[in-house]
Amino acid sequence: MQTHRRNLVLTAAVATATLAGCHTQYTGTWISEPGASTGDFRLGGMTLAPDGTYTAFANYGGQTRGFSGSWEIERVAGSDVLVFQPPRPGTEPVRYDVAFDAEDDDVLLVTDRGTNTTTRLLEVEHRHDND
Repeated sequence: MQTHRRNLVLTAAVATATLAGCHTQYTGTWISEPGASTGDFRLGGMTLAPDGTYTAFANYGGQTRGFSGSWEIERVAGSDVLVFQPPRPGTEPVRYDVAFDAEDDDVLLVTDRGTNTTTRLLEVEHRHDND
C-alpha cells in the first residue's frame, strides 16, 4: 500500500513538472506578424505571464478588442491548446491550437478553430519562471 501511494505521488510530481515545462515555453510577449493572417479573426498580440495571467488583443471583423484573465496549456491528442479563462463568471474559456513554427521557434502559430484562421506571432520578449 505504501509503495502504491509513493508511486502515485511520484507520478503526480512528474506530470506537474511536464506541464510546467510546457507552460514556460509559451511565456512571454508575442505580437502578430503584419499581414500574417486572413479572415474575420486576427490575434494582434498577447503577453503570457509566468504567474498564469494574460493580456491580449484581437481584431474581430474590423473591431479591435482587448481581454485578460488566466491562461493554461492543455494537451489534446498530442497537440497544445492555449486556453484563455475570461475574468467574468459564466463566460466560456477561449481555446486556440498553438504550435511553434517548424522553421523558426521564435514564431508561434495560433489557430482559431471557429474561423480556421492561423495567426503568426513573433516573440518580442521571453520570460522564464526563475528570472
